[in-house]
Amino acid sequence: MPASSRCSASRKAVIQTAALHFIHEALGVKTAAGEEPDDMDFYEPNEVADTLRNVLWEEMPPFSKQSFRRLDESSDTDFYAVPRFVQHIDDGAVASTKAYYGSLFGDVAMRRYGNELHPVDVLDLCSSWLSHFPDVPSRYARVVGLGINAVELRRNPQLTDFVVQDLNRRSELPFANESFDVCTCTVSIDLLTKPIDIMQQVSRVLRPGGTLAIVFSDRLVITKAVALWIGQGDLEHVQTVGAYIHYGGLSTLSEPQAIDLTPWRGKRRRAQEGDHLYCIYATKV
Repeated sequence: MPASSRCSASRKAVIQTAALHFIHEALGVKTAAGEEPDDMDFYEPNEVADTLRNVLWEEMPPFSKQSFRRLDESSDTDFYAVPRFVQHIDDGAVASTKAYYGSLFGDVAMRRYGNELHPVDVLDLCSSWLSHFPDVPSRYARVVGLGINAVELRRNPQLTDFVVQDLNRRSELPFANESFDVCTCTVSIDLLTKPIDIMQQVSRVLRPGGTLAIVFSDRLVITKAVALWIGQGDLEHVQTVGAYIHYGGLSTLSEPQAIDLTPWRGKRRRAQEGDHLYCIYATKV
């Protein structure tokens, strides 16, 4: 497996525990006494899904400008100018992601076209040289990647087209209303500084019955992740992404739901056995 530019689970825990209070002070984010990441925790099968069941959301988004500050506020276009042909999650997480997307595409095709094998139009946000979709070209009519590095996007064999755009500079998606059956965002949601605006745009470009799926792991680029993400545990990340969808869905996206995609090894799973992996999804009503 190629070396990843994101911190591994064990390294992330060490880095966060040592630097958490300094980082939050620098970003102006309050840190609760004794707060530490929960990377070494493990969850029961239904615990992740339960995190987004029957949530009593506040009327307004519980985020501030401080929530989306980053240690490195330099241009993302410059930061990602050099292509990074690396895999940001381990092999087990990649396999789990592909399996999930394969199932999702079939479900959406059945719901929209009455045939689970009907090709679907997919928008891959924060795309790069890998999309982690099943290697079955007949499943896709169109796959558009929107990412920040043209060289990486050209190397992605699953894209039929791509758009170079920094979503942290311009959150408006350059597509007509109801253009896609599926929108994915894979292991990049922690980097977005305008996630609610982007959810609004996703709601606009999805077709009725289409699905938004946001997959993320317990790895991160610590200098580019937004402040509210740093130091949160996995379940807090689940609720945070659910909040992005809830507040940005413009009442056209269903309430967000969560799936634990982490590969199981035996009856219980621990961080040292591989990456934690989760998906938050919603359907256009």
